[in-house]
Amino acid sequence: MFAEIGLQKIHPARQGIRRLGLIAIGLFLLSCALLKPQIDGDGPEYVLMAHAFYRHATPEIRPSDIAEIVALPGSRAHTNGLPTELLAEVPQKLGQNGALFAGFARGGTGGIQAIHFWMYSLLAAPFHAVALALGLNPALAFAVLNFLIVVLTAGCILRWLPKAGLTELVILALLGPVFYLRWTGPEIFSACCALLATLAMIRRDAALAIFLAGFGATQNPAIAGLILAAGASWGVFALRPEWALRQETGSTRTRNTALGMAGIALAALPYVHNEIVFGMPSIIAANFTDPHVVSWERLSSFFLDLNQGLIAGFPGLVLGAVLLVALLGKTCRFRWLAYATAACCLTLGLAFPSLAAINWNNGYIVVLRYVYWAVMPVVAVCLVGLEQLSAGRRRAVLAVVVVCQVLTMWQAHWPRGSGYLEHSRLADWVLDHAPRLYHPDPEVFFERETHREQELARDRVIVHQGAGGPTKLMRSWLNTEDSGGVCPPQQVLLSAGTGTALGWEYFDAPFRCGQAKRQGADWILGAAGSGQAALLKEGWSGLGPAGVWTEGGRSVLAIPLTPGQEFRRLGIDGTYFRPGTTTDLTINGIHLGPVRLGAGPIALPPSVQHAAALTIVLLHRHPVSPASLGMSDDRRPLAFFLRRIHLDDGTHH
Repeated sequence: MFAEIGLQKIHPARQGIRRLGLIAIGLFLLSCALLKPQIDGDGPEYVLMAHAFYRHATPEIRPSDIAEIVALPGSRAHTNGLPTELLAEVPQKLGQNGALFAGFARGGTGGIQAIHFWMYSLLAAPFHAVALALGLNPALAFAVLNFLIVVLTAGCILRWLPKAGLTELVILALLGPVFYLRWTGPEIFSACCALLATLAMIRRDAALAIFLAGFGATQNPAIAGLILAAGASWGVFALRPEWALRQETGSTRTRNTALGMAGIALAALPYVHNEIVFGMPSIIAANFTDPHVVSWERLSSFFLDLNQGLIAGFPGLVLGAVLLVALLGKTCRFRWLAYATAACCLTLGLAFPSLAAINWNNGYIVVLRYVYWAVMPVVAVCLVGLEQLSAGRRRAVLAVVVVCQVLTMWQAHWPRGSGYLEHSRLADWVLDHAPRLYHPDPEVFFERETHREQELARDRVIVHQGAGGPTKLMRSWLNTEDSGGVCPPQQVLLSAGTGTALGWEYFDAPFRCGQAKRQGADWILGAAGSGQAALLKEGWSGLGPAGVWTEGGRSVLAIPLTPGQEFRRLGIDGTYFRPGTTTDLTINGIHLGPVRLGAGPIALPPSVQHAAALTIVLLHRHPVSPASLGMSDDRRPLAFFLRRIHLDDGTHH
């Protein structure tokens, strides 16, 4: 059974070695933080908010704030990654149409606001002021802040886990901070809050856990889930005190009430701010998340993706946890496994909200940034488990973690850059030699193959070229005739594909080619499809060069078919005006319910598979005009932009 471990005397020689080790770890982390600091990810927003706090103690960004940042000598030289030309356009772009632009939007009072919350920038503002006074790169302010947050976290670990030493701190440093110290975003802040909140739960200090979870949730709202976990842990330990790893911390009711209320208030603060400034609880959730992209494939990508997933980024943590199970004594192994299982559940809970992010292949370093802070409950439990091992066994775990994480950094091209537009060495090798084992999220595969961040269009065919030729092909299920050059002219792929949740299919070498056998029909809307306006019966705007917008709450399509044809699948390809939208679909009087158009094939009811014509009725729940959102003067109620209609018999070539 775990026991409360008291402080023990340390031999002076060992104490000196420990101090040297702590200094070495600190210098290593500081060098990582100061290693070519650049403004990454959403950094321009955080830099401008820090500057706004420095200049006028508010997060509202004034044109003068933008002008001062753009005019910095380092910015003009493009040495810090700041997109100066883009930022210079922000006041004019937002003034013209009021839409979101480069991570900024007009608030209710007309001022410019960043779409991300300002807590992290408020913490960085003092360091930003010093950097400006010394004429330094503004990215250094965030690097120093991140370094100090890690130092404070290390101090808490040494205080809360009395037997913790260099092993625990080296592992802490390698599991995220070494990647993200120079990152101008709140990943270090969020991860450390999640880590300490979990440790506080284990120490039976639920009030402090709630405060830390609320503090972290100001920048990553999913961390608020640890508030519920802290409350649950308090209830469990109150009913079953023998299940706790630690004795209850002595604290007053006043202190606990204050910390708990402060944590809940902090977690709610971003929503209150968004409601006041933007008139909605979360401008990011409204514009950059889509619950319909949440799928088992996304969840699998979170953990298993070879480019940015948890196991590929933190193999040392996974193998270290396995070693802990093997090395812990029988007395405490079962108890630790119970805590580890609970920690895995917390990680799963923290991961789930991130699966709705529209931009899945986003800026990151070695491991997806959502993964970094979501896995902290598991890291916390492993740190507690290390306390129970002898010095020799702890060194064995440390050696495994160090070797695994160093190899991970090598295969992920660290520290050259974020690398989110190129495959890691591991992913490249698997795609070259065993492509059937790796079917990444379509956005990940597309952007890393094209080396550009761009919209994933349905007419694109992406082919991975190995040393001996093409090994993997990805295309939309709608795009049945294009083999991307894999097959000779006039031939198509006959290989069976592996489908994804969003209507994309993977084909792996060796490829089979031949004559088309599938029966299908296509209608391209816009300039590429002449005469297709006859399909549009009601509820459509004017046909444009690339497609047509729905207009109003009801749209109707009438599709004539050739007698004798049999179609089993329907594709309606296009883009919703607002993400997260669905359409109520009826075909020949048969109601199919809410459907997300463009996300994959729609199975036709058997009674209409031999019909002479299809009458498709689309009911749009919440059509919105660009004018109502301040985007333009366009007052048409829009819902869906139709590009293509496709029918086929549902068979493979």
